[in-house]
Amino acid sequence: MRTTRLFSAAVATAIAAASIGIEAQQSATQPNPSALAEAQAAASTPASDAPPAVHPGKLIYERACAACHDNAEATRSPSLDTLKAMRYQTISYAITQGKMQSQAASLSAAERSAVVDYLVGREPTSDEWIANAMCPADRRGVDLSPAAAITGFGFDQQNHRRLTAAQAGLKTADFPNLELAWALGFPKATTMRSQPVIVGATMFLPVADAQRAFAIDIAGPPCVKWVYENDVPLRTSAAYGELPGSKRKVLVLGDLAANIHMVDAVTGERLWKQPVGLFQYSLTTGTPVLHGDRVYA
Repeated sequence: MRTTRLFSAAVATAIAAASIGIEAQQSATQPNPSALAEAQAAASTPASDAPPAVHPGKLIYERACAACHDNAEATRSPSLDTLKAMRYQTISYAITQGKMQSQAASLSAAERSAVVDYLVGREPTSDEWIANAMCPADRRGVDLSPAAAITGFGFDQQNHRRLTAAQAGLKTADFPNLELAWALGFPKATTMRSQPVIVGATMFLPVADAQRAFAIDIAGPPCVKWVYENDVPLRTSAAYGELPGSKRKVLVLGDLAANIHMVDAVTGERLWKQPVGLFQYSLTTGTPVLHGDRVYA
């Protein structure tokens, strides 16, 4: 910055000197004061005072997105601050293949790229934390022999969302004495819409924005046993059950593209993926139900 100011001052001084020389031929007056003032202003004005350039994506956002996202409470849409906390992959999918593709249909590929860049930048979110969170070998096995405590969104076939004191092992009077045992955060996940499945010491948790489902050991400090990855964001909670015949324990869950996945609960291996959408913008919001040899979604 200092070099820039010195260079600017030298150029301005040279211009002022030329002006003085010309006027000296006409009269023996003092140098032009306005020229000197301009030279001094040029020398003293740092380049950082120039107004910052407007991000091109901001203009596209204001034209195509702000009407809803700047009025989040009225439109029930994510606010601008929430959008800026999302993953690159989440927003890119929403405006190219997801439920915002209609709103973004008038935008060119370059304009879509610019608005995503304005909101979250171009770099995909790093998930290096997962490798560090993996369980040691002696905790990585998935023991499914205990009865499942939670097998889906509801606690029974009637989808009830309540437990008795006997079922929960807690009474109402116990709640003031509860203390936080641990907390686990997921980078750039702005919604936690999925209820976990819990079998013994293993919690199975889909995290929509991360495009992953995790098998997490909760017997001690939490660690990850396996990770199931998808190419689009997930959508629903997981359901747990046993296949007739093979007795294989499985999870079923849905994604944002209206696909149902069946995953081996022991290994995290995908067994199959089946589209169930009825039209272009179909969503699988309700948690699938596994009953006998059928999956209802």
